[in-house]
Amino acid sequence: QRWFPDASYLLIEAQAIHEPRLQAYKKRGKNVDYVLAAAADTCGQVFFNAGDAAGGLASHSNTNGCTQLVNATTVDSEVRIRHLDAPFLIKLDTHGFEVPVLRGAERTLADTVAICVETYNFVLCEGCLRFPETCAFLQDKGFLPIGLVSPLFRRTDGILWQMDLIFARTDREELHRTKYA
Repeated sequence: QRWFPDASYLLIEAQAIHEPRLQAYKKRGKNVDYVLAAAADTCGQVFFNAGDAAGGLASHSNTNGCTQLVNATTVDSEVRIRHLDAPFLIKLDTHGFEVPVLRGAERTLADTVAICVETYNFVLCEGCLRFPETCAFLQDKGFLPIGLVSPLFRRTDGILWQMDLIFARTDREELHRTKYA
């Protein structure tokens, strides 16, 4: 809200443990709302691994520690139900469930100007994309990477573990400049 005070914010969170903080954030912001559900490619329920409050992983199957059933929604459904206005910025921190979340945002992506994705240098679970595959997936959706923030290196060996990649629409003029200066 500090950087975009007039924007509306919708947070989709699967873990109920975070609801008190979501409620407090909603009270402080004039255009803030949240839904307690996992973002997915379909509405209904998905399996979830809630073993780590700072982590969490959704899955369509009971694998990778995903044993708890939680409500699921799609970005497209929430945008439609809440009559949210474009343009959109989407931020994903879904620990390997990015493809289903983005498939559930197909209509919203048409009006999205930027996407920030926490992405990994390793395959964390079945269906998880490594960062080069995430770049290719989003390029097929009309987005190219324009920034990298918060790289995290594994303590044991110093290898890149994860980072947030920022993507913008491929039709942005800046992405077609071929000179450094």
